[in-house]
Amino acid sequence: MKKIDAFATPFFIIPVDMDKIVVPYQKKDFAPTFESGLETTFTRQRVPNETYAYLQTVIAGALKTLEDPWKTMKFVDLWRNRYVKTDYQSGHIHPHTQWSFIIYEDVHSRTVFHHPAHHLIQNQCGCPGSKDHAHVWHPKIEPEHMILFPSWIEHLVLPGNEGHTIAGNIELKV
Repeated sequence: MKKIDAFATPFFIIPVDMDKIVVPYQKKDFAPTFESGLETTFTRQRVPNETYAYLQTVIAGALKTLEDPWKTMKFVDLWRNRYVKTDYQSGHIHPHTQWSFIIYEDVHSRTVFHHPAHHLIQNQCGCPGSKDHAHVWHPKIEPEHMILFPSWIEHLVLPGNEGHTIAGNIELKV
């Protein structure tokens, strides 16, 4: 017998040096954003070129392990999220980019990722706790780590955190 895990989706959990990630902000830069009203610096964040250079090195190292060709990487967005215990984010994707990331600055991950076909899997194999047909993933990620994932993967954030994450989107060109 031969077992094959077809249609695998790559995710990367990468340690990051927070001293090299400078995302300056002031309290006035935060505003309620997204459906949940989570306070973020989305569309208001300025980031030094050195931070982008560091992140590009870290992310390129991961993406080069894949077989997909690309020549240039562009950061489309980068912002900080400020969580209090009741904050959450409902299920969403990051459209018009290929890769997204979340850096857990001073919090543990409360992010839940959904299998791209989770509605179909749940409909056909809705067995609670199924390991063979899992349709949600709750990664255990420590502070000062990043998760890099395809932007089309639906994800949400459960309440319970107090602290900050940094999120961003990447566009690759061939």
